[in-house]
Amino acid sequence: MSVDKIIEEIEKSANEKIESIKSNTIDQIKEIKKDSEKKGLEIYNEILLKGNFESDALSNRIQSVARMNSKKIVMDTKSELISDCFNESLLQLKEIPTTSAYEDILVKYIQNGMDMMELTDVIVECNKKDAPIVKKIASNMSGKLLSIKVSKNHIDSIGGIIIKSKDDSMFVNNTFEEIIRRKENEIRYGVSKILYGGN
Repeated sequence: MSVDKIIEEIEKSANEKIESIKSNTIDQIKEIKKDSEKKGLEIYNEILLKGNFESDALSNRIQSVARMNSKKIVMDTKSELISDCFNESLLQLKEIPTTSAYEDILVKYIQNGMDMMELTDVIVECNKKDAPIVKKIASNMSGKLLSIKVSKNHIDSIGGIIIKSKDDSMFVNNTFEEIIRRKENEIRYGVSKILYGGN
C-alpha cells in the first residue's frame, strides 16, 4: 500500500472518528453551557435576594469560566483524536517495508530528494534493515550523470530515507515519520474545519 493511500486512509479514519465524536462533543458543550447557565442563574438569584448589585458581573464571570472549560474539553478531545489517528497510521506504515512496492517507494523518495535539492551527487541515509535495498537502488541509479552513495550511519526510522548533499549543507527528510509529520498539519486543519468550521 502506497504512502498516499495510507494518508487517504488516515484522513478517512480521522473523518469517521470525528463524526462519531462530533455529536458527543457537541452534547458535552451544550450540557456544560446548560449547567453553567443554571448555576449562574442560581447564584444570580441568590445574590439578588441578598441585595448585592454585583450579581451580573459574577454571573458573567461564572459563565465565562464555564465557556472556557468547555472549549478546553473540545480542544483536548480533538487533540486526542488526531494523536490516535497518527499513532494508528505509524503502525500501518510499519508494514510497508515488507511489501514488494517498498523498493519503488524508496526510488521515488531518492529521486524526489535529488530533484528538490537540484543535485546529482548525494548521500543517502536509511535504517539498518533497509541498507541492502538502498545499496541496490543506489547501484542501479548511479551512473555517468548520477552519484548516489549510501551512508554507513543508520537512522532511527520505520522506513524511508534522508538524502543529503555531499557537503551536508542540504538535506531532504523522506522518512515515514517526517512525511506523516508534514501531513499532520493538513489533517489537523481538515479535522478543525469539519468539527469547528475552520477555527
